[in-house]
Amino acid sequence: MADYPALACPSADSTCVSETNRTPEEQRMQQAYITISTKHFILAGNGTIEGQGTDWWDLRRAEPSIFAPILLKLLRCRFCKVLGLTLRNSPFYHCSVVDSRHVALKALDIYAPESSRNTDGIGLFRSQ
Repeated sequence: MADYPALACPSADSTCVSETNRTPEEQRMQQAYITISTKHFILAGNGTIEGQGTDWWDLRRAEPSIFAPILLKLLRCRFCKVLGLTLRNSPFYHCSVVDSRHVALKALDIYAPESSRNTDGIGLFRSQ
């Protein structure tokens, strides 16, 4: 983790542009630290993806309308696997699978403190 700089957290006066043709949940899921959108892909290893969510959780407690990023988003993936990773302290969802088919998530360790805000482990949206 020391090899990677902290990611900037927006100030309370930041705004997100809403798209009227998207549900509120879809609007919230537009931002992600890592987005993968491909076919026949394997992401495997024993590493940790650290979301550094503390600043985001504090900001979202003060300004609930702020959209925090997802840690890992699989978007329109086909025949993909994510194996053996640790996902920690995401600002929002840890892993979201959106509009995807034949995606396998195995042996993932997902951590967030009890005090974190809306840090679901895995969210499946319009996927099979």
